[in-house]
Amino acid sequence: MKSALCRAALFVSVPVMLVILADLLLAVFYQGAQPEYLRQQMLAVHGIFYIAVFLLSGLGAFVAFLLGRSRTPSYKAVLLAALLFSVASFFAVVIAFGLGGPIALGAWLFLGSVLFATSTLPFAGHNGG
Repeated sequence: MKSALCRAALFVSVPVMLVILADLLLAVFYQGAQPEYLRQQMLAVHGIFYIAVFLLSGLGAFVAFLLGRSRTPSYKAVLLAALLFSVASFFAVVIAFGLGGPIALGAWLFLGSVLFATSTLPFAGHNGG
């Protein structure tokens, strides 16, 4: 379980950092003239989105690594899968939110992370357990 938790933490760190980086880049380079009350609302929405990315993607990756506990993927494979998940999520989140709102967005974050984290298991070494 400790190995699954470590790999899930590594997996989730990539999309969370990329979301924060993208948000900071937008804040620096695109400074729209929004009223103050809209900034407060957007700050809350962004905070909820960060939490959703962290919790749902982390939970999905943890479930995937826990179910495949007889195999341990390398840290490089986990990082690559997390990067691919992040790039796919950049497009999938917009589509999912457009199709089904926050529920579809949450479903993608959870199921997408399960799918991408599971993709590392065929290339993993056996634990013998």
